[in-house]
Amino acid sequence: MPPANQPLRHLRILDSTLEQSFTAYGGGGGEYNVPGRERKTHAAKLRGQLKAASDEVTSRGAIDESGRCLITYQLTEDADDVLDSLDRSLSRIRIRSAHKDESGWRVVVSLPIKKFKIVDNVLSRYETKNNDSDDPDSRPKGEPLVARIDAIAATIQEDLWTDARPLPSPGEEIWWEVWLEELQVESTAQPTTLETFTQAAALAGFTIPTNLRATRFPERVVLLVRGAIEFWQSSPLLLLPVAELRAGKSIAADFDDLQPRESAEFAHELAEVLSPPSADSAAVSLLDTGIRSGHPLLKPFVDERCVGTIDPAWSAADSGEQHGTAMAGIAAYNDLTPVMLGQSPPPAPIVLESMRLVGPSDEDRTDLFGEMTAEAVDRLQSIEPSRKRAICITSTTGDPREGALPSSWSASLDQIAAGVRINADQTIDRNLGQQLLFVAGGNLRNEIADPTMNYPMVERPDFGIEDPGQSWNAITVGAVTDKVDCGPGFDKHVPIARPGQLSPTSRTSNTWIDQKQQQWPLKPDLVFEGGNWAKDDSGRACDLEGLGLLTTCLDPTSGRLVTVTRDTSPATAAVSGMAARFWNEYPDLWPETIRAVMVHTAEWDHGSKNQVPATTKTEFQTRLRHFGYGRPDLDRARYSLKNKLNLIYEGELQPFRMDASDKKAKANQMHLHRLPWPTRSLNQLGSVDIEMRVTLSYFIEPSPGRRGWGDSFRYASHGLRFDVKSPTVTTERLIAQYNSEEKDLKTGDFAGLSDRWVIGSQGRTRGSLHSDWWTGTAAELAASGEIIVYPTTGWWRERKHLGQVESKARYSLVVPLSAPSVTADLYSELVNEVTVAAL
Repeated sequence: MPPANQPLRHLRILDSTLEQSFTAYGGGGGEYNVPGRERKTHAAKLRGQLKAASDEVTSRGAIDESGRCLITYQLTEDADDVLDSLDRSLSRIRIRSAHKDESGWRVVVSLPIKKFKIVDNVLSRYETKNNDSDDPDSRPKGEPLVARIDAIAATIQEDLWTDARPLPSPGEEIWWEVWLEELQVESTAQPTTLETFTQAAALAGFTIPTNLRATRFPERVVLLVRGAIEFWQSSPLLLLPVAELRAGKSIAADFDDLQPRESAEFAHELAEVLSPPSADSAAVSLLDTGIRSGHPLLKPFVDERCVGTIDPAWSAADSGEQHGTAMAGIAAYNDLTPVMLGQSPPPAPIVLESMRLVGPSDEDRTDLFGEMTAEAVDRLQSIEPSRKRAICITSTTGDPREGALPSSWSASLDQIAAGVRINADQTIDRNLGQQLLFVAGGNLRNEIADPTMNYPMVERPDFGIEDPGQSWNAITVGAVTDKVDCGPGFDKHVPIARPGQLSPTSRTSNTWIDQKQQQWPLKPDLVFEGGNWAKDDSGRACDLEGLGLLTTCLDPTSGRLVTVTRDTSPATAAVSGMAARFWNEYPDLWPETIRAVMVHTAEWDHGSKNQVPATTKTEFQTRLRHFGYGRPDLDRARYSLKNKLNLIYEGELQPFRMDASDKKAKANQMHLHRLPWPTRSLNQLGSVDIEMRVTLSYFIEPSPGRRGWGDSFRYASHGLRFDVKSPTVTTERLIAQYNSEEKDLKTGDFAGLSDRWVIGSQGRTRGSLHSDWWTGTAAELAASGEIIVYPTTGWWRERKHLGQVESKARYSLVVPLSAPSVTADLYSELVNEVTVAAL
């Protein structure tokens, strides 16, 4: 029997999966509420507006060669559930964008001029016909949609603006992020929408970047052009391919304040005893401001082949703030202060890579950073294709205006993680390989110096997670701190945060609450040490060196080799380094699994529990919005113990299928996992409390065009969910609760474990990473060794014309058993099972 504290390898589940055909339960109809309209008056008004819109686009010549034009619907704010009915792809009537503000929904639709009669027929039926032709008191035909339409008009540029910031004023030149509709072309000789648009935009006076980048998503291509709002009026055809207009994003220029500290002698002494990583070690790939790879503390870890820059005009070595060099030091060592005081550096040396993403001047800070990120990853992959990488992105836009909604950058991160690219002809390349990404949640900057701001500053929408931290597939990292010693000479200073609490500048998703958009993730996913701030006796906030993290810099003038950093950037770099070290231990695991284990082994500490107390599921979800799943620990991630073990499964299922009989896309498959449970040991423990946690991790493919987020235009390609068998419920009834093909077995109340999960289904089903846990007796757990994984809908199914209905979805499942209060050897019983193997 191994000692209680002996580190053991995690266990892989080999053959526990039973595939079952699957059909989800339908949502059903039900009552609906519509505005009180006098139907004949309302229909006549809308038909008149439709005729005026048709006349206007004809007189302006705002019709393309295929006869297509744009009209805008203004709908009531409660029209979420009817937006999809405005889209009729078979008639070439397509939603371009749907944007909701204080006045309701604004929906831009493209349609052939000859198809106006279809819309007019809908309005006419509403005016004259009822659902039941024999009952004059029944509802008017099409009432749920038509009664929610306030107005119809020809589209102008203001209608395509989906940004949270105000539309620019006349004469104000900005970088426009232009989202074009890009459908599959029938002939390679046919010019693409991108080519046609850039030519027209240049003629209209827009500045087209010399090094034009374009980011592609399903049915969308995104680019930047610079000009004034009046330029859009120069040609009636210029707007016709446009789906959305947003303001271009800039990376925040005010990086962490890096300051001098201490002598650099210890750096040279440490460099002499460092062990370099092996050739097959995992890497932290820094996409930042560059790196000074000649630094003596970094040089042993840097692969010089993988140090470069996106723009050949930039140096691969950073200057000024040296933000990238500082983050490299954190990834390699965490905080250098303990190392300086004699502790050993972190185990398992990692490789450091750097691809400069941020240029040296303000002019370089506005670009399509999603496409630049993809280029950087492609470059690194081409140099060393087999290397495992924790890709670390510590630059953000400094702008939280997107909130939880996807941006071109955050959606690009989701595509990179999923290993897909959209080609120019709108075909999808899935041969790039999945990637593990970490992104900083962003920092408050000037706000920290405002004496009227009360810590923690999490209530205002403009204090939310910064773009691209809303990415579904990337791990977003916030900052906490244990640093509360201001140091000698600062007796009158008081640290702002207490041990374990949020770093004062760390952003949260506390304001991302919209009950009608339950799909968006809770962020951050994890937190780590990000340093603290203090207040002096006048109440002024101070970034004292003693409350920061010691890291690397290279001053060519003074020879200074160390400096101080803080906030979410070093927290992200540290977690990235931790993930790379974990991957060194288990090089065969998927990126989805590394992500799952990092979150799975995270815990809330005493400070976070006190700062955001929680007893209800809603309160626990609020804690998630501040701290994610907590602070990861490398030892917990690397090893199992005999009474605290991790079971890991990696596999794939096909969520949807095309039904040959009716040519419809339908749900296809679910998995039942019969876990290799240590039943004998659990039954012997009887009433001892055991914690069971389940983490399900998969990567979605994004579709970020804003068309209402209904079923047909969901952001995610698919969704997966899990549930666990209750001790009092049979396997058949567990399946029947979700699978309508077994509905005859769904009898009586479902006595599941739903009330005992800590996060609950409303919190854990957001995004593409689902983790939850419950505590029960060992005897209860012995009878709960079955887990189902089943699909929910996404654009793979709902937009079958894109040809992805029968795509397969990889997923990872991590299930631990934890009995810390006893010394039971759960591990030994499992390791002898034929259905598991030590990793």
